[in-house]
Amino acid sequence: MLETLQDHFVKKIFGKAGGTTHGDVVSIARRERLSQYLPYQFYDPTLKAYTTIEDTVGYIWECTPLYFATNKVLSRLQKFLELPFAEDVVISFHLYADPHIKEIVDSYLSNKIRQEEVLRKAANEYAKFLINGSKGVKALSDLPLRNFRLFISIKQANGLSDDLLSNVEDSLNAAKLNPIRMPGDKLKQILVRFFNNLDNQDVPLQLDPRIPIRKQLIKADTAIHFPEHGYTRIGTKFGACLTHFRVPESTNALDENKLLGGFMGFEDDTNQITSPFLYTTVVTYRGVEEEVSSKAKIVTGQALVGEKARELKRRIEEFKWIKDLPEGVKRARVHQTMWVFDDSTEKLERSVARMNSLASQFDYEYMQETLLAPSLFIASLPLGYYNIKGNAEVIDRYRILPTNTISVLLPVQSDFTGSTRTVCGDVPKQNSPVIITAGRKGQVQGFDVFDPRSNNHNFTISAGSGAGKSVNLNKFVTDYYNSGAILRLVDIGYSFKKNCKLNKGRFLDIGEEYLVFNPFYSQSKDSQDLAYDINACATVLSEMVNSGSGKPLEEVQIQLLRNATVHVMSKGNIDYGIDATCDYLNNLKKYAVDDPISEVPAVLEMAKVLAYNLTDFKKGGINGQFFNGPSNFNISNDEYVVLELQKLMARKDLFPVIVMQVLNSITQDLYLSDRSSRRFVLFEEAAQYLKEQGHRDLSRLASLIEEGYRRARKHRGSFGAVLQSILDLESFGPVGRVLRSNAAYKIYMFSEDYEIARDKKLIDKDGLAFELINSITNQKPRYSEIFWDTPFGQGAGRLALDPWNFWIATSDGEHYAAYETLISQGMSPAQALSKLSGIAL
Repeated sequence: MLETLQDHFVKKIFGKAGGTTHGDVVSIARRERLSQYLPYQFYDPTLKAYTTIEDTVGYIWECTPLYFATNKVLSRLQKFLELPFAEDVVISFHLYADPHIKEIVDSYLSNKIRQEEVLRKAANEYAKFLINGSKGVKALSDLPLRNFRLFISIKQANGLSDDLLSNVEDSLNAAKLNPIRMPGDKLKQILVRFFNNLDNQDVPLQLDPRIPIRKQLIKADTAIHFPEHGYTRIGTKFGACLTHFRVPESTNALDENKLLGGFMGFEDDTNQITSPFLYTTVVTYRGVEEEVSSKAKIVTGQALVGEKARELKRRIEEFKWIKDLPEGVKRARVHQTMWVFDDSTEKLERSVARMNSLASQFDYEYMQETLLAPSLFIASLPLGYYNIKGNAEVIDRYRILPTNTISVLLPVQSDFTGSTRTVCGDVPKQNSPVIITAGRKGQVQGFDVFDPRSNNHNFTISAGSGAGKSVNLNKFVTDYYNSGAILRLVDIGYSFKKNCKLNKGRFLDIGEEYLVFNPFYSQSKDSQDLAYDINACATVLSEMVNSGSGKPLEEVQIQLLRNATVHVMSKGNIDYGIDATCDYLNNLKKYAVDDPISEVPAVLEMAKVLAYNLTDFKKGGINGQFFNGPSNFNISNDEYVVLELQKLMARKDLFPVIVMQVLNSITQDLYLSDRSSRRFVLFEEAAQYLKEQGHRDLSRLASLIEEGYRRARKHRGSFGAVLQSILDLESFGPVGRVLRSNAAYKIYMFSEDYEIARDKKLIDKDGLAFELINSITNQKPRYSEIFWDTPFGQGAGRLALDPWNFWIATSDGEHYAAYETLISQGMSPAQALSKLSGIAL
């Protein structure tokens, strides 16, 4: 049966003699069912290979598209193209802007485990917003949300040897494309969804091994039509095929990236392709050398007159360039197509016009195909290009280029993907996203700071004034709380008050609550944690000594306070540890009898000065109520806690000490974790407020944050420090760079300080990476931008919200007042949010 099908296929498409005519090519699939001409026969799960209708063996990989292709990547792709393939090999690269994002959204929903009405609604409304966004997000200038997918296929008559297959996958891995062989049922699933317009719908994962794959793809009621004029019709969507009519004399990877939409943010919003598209590059080698030689002779014999003189001159120069390449340079035919699809001709026409405009910016010119559309459509699918004698010449939509140039043209670049990627359509459970944002080209980006592949789960956030920080942070903490994390938030400015209350969390306003944060209390479970607690206690005491000025202490003073801390904790005098510390310092010769330093008069005097400066923090001192007596700060049974410090800011001598001791207490709470629960600690921009109060040295605060990072890494926590300016790192002294190195995730929001920070080497980015950071903006109220620097790559993302999640996340004064008014009228939080957002419960 297979021979009969192949014979019918060859006669129909390539003529009875095996050669093809123009009439044969343009009639493909115009009069008969498209499935007759699709290449897919059967899949062999043992070989992980496909048999095709023209009697070749094929392989398909799904790969991870790159954000940007570096020169090293291009060099490795060139080496891939120069592997010892047979002359009849067909290599194709397919970049698909897939509107099907359901697996990523479902994965996001799967980890939202809390059952409270507000949170269930938050997760479901955001998921609905994302799915609907695959048709375009108004706040993002109608840019659709999508999943860029890269497929690479290779086929040749006798298949690839095991060694060559291994070299192929090694080469693709070296180019950072992460190839995964695509099984037959997964190929069927994506093609069924594509042909039958089933985006964001479940499609059964089932392949009948008895029936050719091509006959299992297109439903009987799916209309497919290739008119001789106008747009192709595939089910309910329209399609247009573009090929290159004119190409630039030279190009580069960055320009090729921009052809698929800009990456510089707001200024490139009008340069985005707002329809699904399939961009294909096919590489073949058969007959190339013979053609170069014969065509160069023919073309150089033509007279340069008439309308085609300019084009003929260009082709003469092109063939001369190709022919004169150094010996040993490998050349190949390159066939490129761009298919654009949409559900209306109006949308499709807008996208085609935008793509033509984009192309003209880089000296490309597209030609819209009609007669050849059926053949070019099949050739644009994985394994779809038929490398049979005469096919390329009759279609005549190719160029001959050296492999180093071809590597630049391969469609392997798209958008920043975040840390969550689909693998053959599925999201690995361990990489399920907690946060979802959108790339500048519309890629759905998933993130989780608790990703098990990370060395640690800590983060820093740099956000200047007007960056949209409050909305972003409220969305982040909602997502983590909804995913089961235990929250510990230290805030200055009441940004999290509404969020905490509507989630029935514990809101502690330190200026009003009677709380004792005794720095000598330790809940350590081992000697290492106890050592951390001793150092932290000594750091807090150091801040008490110079709380008014914030000046640094001398090394001897720091050591004296550390020795006093050890003494007090060893004696068990912790309820009134500051009094005991003063006693130790005032009587240093008595308690430090074995330490020769106690014999130095200047040191004895220094110890007494330290004790005097601690007076206000002793029992009965003006600030003593916060630090003396049994510690009653216990949040071990609370899952959502906010500690608000705003009301203590006016007390300049107390505020810095409270900031540090609260931070110390919060990180000690990590000890109580059984490590099965994820603890998310967020420490808001205290550094900026301390600087405003005249603190020039923030090394003590930095050291506590550093301790927080270390404790979080040990106890399965995530510790995040928010900076109003990345320049705060400079105030942290040498510890500032340590903080950055202990944070696996660095999040940059809008700020005007990045250029200064780069000059001060506080940002280790340059070139394009820095340009991307510096381009981050806040387009309030539509969206805010974030630059993610993660263990899995770096790039820009955007947060746009549905109305329900916006009203959860906003901390604007008027919005908060409107919410509180409804609550005071007897509404539940869910009812109030429904009223404000216009979304029914």
